[in-house]
Amino acid sequence: EAAVQAALPPDLAEDPALGEAADSLRKQLADAPGADGAKAQLDSSGLHIILPTDALFNAGSTIISPEAKALLDPVAGTLKKFSERDIRIEGHTDDQPIGDLPFADHWAFGFACADRVRDYLMSDGGINGGNLKATSRAFYDPIVAGKDEASRALNRRVEIIIGRPVE
Repeated sequence: EAAVQAALPPDLAEDPALGEAADSLRKQLADAPGADGAKAQLDSSGLHIILPTDALFNAGSTIISPEAKALLDPVAGTLKKFSERDIRIEGHTDDQPIGDLPFADHWAFGFACADRVRDYLMSDGGINGGNLKATSRAFYDPIVAGKDEASRALNRRVEIIIGRPVE
């Protein structure tokens, strides 16, 4: 039984460095203009930095808005402290039809959002891209299940997850 417990991954919710980073980032995001809905949450898989798509991009666009800098710069400062960790950038969409956008589906749109944030963090934030991974979750990992606009807005987000040290 002890060998099985030793093989289990550590609970990152108990990681003091991530806990300190979460507390600091919460304060910085609370003071940032346009940060409504931005959060830093710590759980067993790592530090989740949740940024509403509406705060990063103009509606239906994947071009980072000038106002997004106030959110992304503190995030970049936090990520610099964890350059030896696995960092995932996930694009999440709502379940509404894509419409006239130049994206084939929600997967492509979610990835484009995540990739634009990755590019900003590398080019403007000075983050080394070696441990960054941009991915899409499309609409398959909603925060809330509601079908109203407020629920859909919560589900449209980019999550940056600081995980385990890279081996």
